[in-house]
Amino acid sequence: LEWVELSEEDTKIQNTQNWNLPQRLKHHSSKAHFRGGVSDYLKNEKSLDYKSSENSQASHTDLGTLLHEVLSVWNGDPNQITQLCQDKPKVLKDALVALHSIEVLKEYWQALQENKLKVYREFPMLILSQDFTLSGVADALYFKTPKDIWLIDWKSSSQLTNLNEPSRLKKIEEQLKLYSKAFSSFASTVRILAIGVQLREPVKAELLLDLNA
Repeated sequence: LEWVELSEEDTKIQNTQNWNLPQRLKHHSSKAHFRGGVSDYLKNEKSLDYKSSENSQASHTDLGTLLHEVLSVWNGDPNQITQLCQDKPKVLKDALVALHSIEVLKEYWQALQENKLKVYREFPMLILSQDFTLSGVADALYFKTPKDIWLIDWKSSSQLTNLNEPSRLKKIEEQLKLYSKAFSSFASTVRILAIGVQLREPVKAELLLDLNA
C-alpha cells in the first residue's frame, strides 16, 4: 500500500489533530490472479458456504438500499430522523431509532455529530495481497484515534434470524476481516462492528459481531 498525505488544511479537525487517510493505492505485485469485489471473491471461496441474496424480495432490497442511503447522510442526531425520513417508508424511521439505541454505537453517533472528519462513510477501499486485488466499500469508518479504527457494516434482512445463521455470520466475518486488511499497515487496532437491522414489523436492530481484527 502507498499512502499520500493530505494537506494540513484538508485534514484540520478539532483539537488541531491531523489525520492521514489513504488517497492513492498502488499494487506492486505481479502475482495477483484475482481482481474484483469482495463479494465476488467470497463467492469463489467454497469453504465460506456463501449464500446469494438473489432470492430476496425486491421490496426488501429496495428498503436496504434506502437504509444505506439514509445512513450515509444522517448526522446521528435523533431529532432529525423524522425530517430525514419524510416521504419514506415508516420502517426506515423505526430502523434509525433502533440503531441509535444500540449501546455500542453511542460513541459513533456522538462523534458523527461533534466531528464529522473523524467519520467517513461509503469509503472505497482496495485490499491488496500477493494473490488478489479486491475492491470494496466500507459503510462507515470511525477514526477514534489515528491508529484505532472502527469498521462498521450495516446488514439488513426481513428477519434478524437470517443474519444470525452461523453460515451467514461466517461470511460477514470473513468479508469484514478482508476489509480490515486495508488498514493493517498503519492501524494498531481495527474494531469490526456488524449491525443487523430487521426491515419489517416489528423493526429492530442488534449487534451481530464485535471483533478486533
